[in-house]
Amino acid sequence: MKILSVSTATNFLTISLNEDEKVIKQVEEKDQRNHSEHLDPMIDKLLKDCNLSLKQIDRLAVAIGPGSYTGLRIGITTMKMFASILNKEIVGISTLQALAANKQAADSLTLACLDARNNNFFAGAYVNGEAVIADGHYSFEALLEELKKVLAEKNIQKLIILGSGMEKHEDLLNSLPLIYGFFFYNKEVKIWRVVMGHLTVTILINIMLNNYLFSLVSGVSLQVAFIQRLPKEVILPWGQMILMYFVLKGLVPIRQRMISYEKSKNRIQEMEGETN
Repeated sequence: MKILSVSTATNFLTISLNEDEKVIKQVEEKDQRNHSEHLDPMIDKLLKDCNLSLKQIDRLAVAIGPGSYTGLRIGITTMKMFASILNKEIVGISTLQALAANKQAADSLTLACLDARNNNFFAGAYVNGEAVIADGHYSFEALLEELKKVLAEKNIQKLIILGSGMEKHEDLLNSLPLIYGFFFYNKEVKIWRVVMGHLTVTILINIMLNNYLFSLVSGVSLQVAFIQRLPKEVILPWGQMILMYFVLKGLVPIRQRMISYEKSKNRIQEMEGETN
């Protein structure tokens, strides 16, 4: 049975073609917000690469959430249209259940979560594929309590975390009496973006302060100060000190993220070694 699967629930657009349980081809697009423009062309290209047409697909599958409302609407509408026109079977799949299926171990609790902002998560937990914490919207504190209950009831010592956002709460997760490891939804630590962001904001603040002080001392308006100084003036020594302060301050969380990532890799290697 040939199955075409689509997920538009997050900023990852993923399309997969399976022959029963075997993945024939999978394509994905990361960090994009224009799923509506790219979904149909990507499906078309995947099928052409596999020398297939939509008519030859036996079943359609689509992620039904939780996730971005707009993203879900794009994927579900597209697949329902295909199913209706071609008279094909369509199946809805939980985003979290599909995420959890990527990494499970017999003696571990697998937590799939998506950052819902403001310390909230779309989350669900599974043991051997069975849901032990129902998919839902949780505050971090409520989710932590649910995890503690399940871990105590099931006597589990290992927790696998997949998804996004949970690494921000590493200190509180350390209070759990178990080994845990992160499998990041997006593993890249894009240091240059963080540094450039801090530099840009710092330079703008520095320019604003310099010109404001110049306008106070010289008695000219702030607009005139900007026109006179913005393109030409060299940053004052105290401005350079502020710049360095903000850059160094920005490097601290970067370093913490790198340490967190390295700790996570070590935990994952330890967990996989014990499992094997």
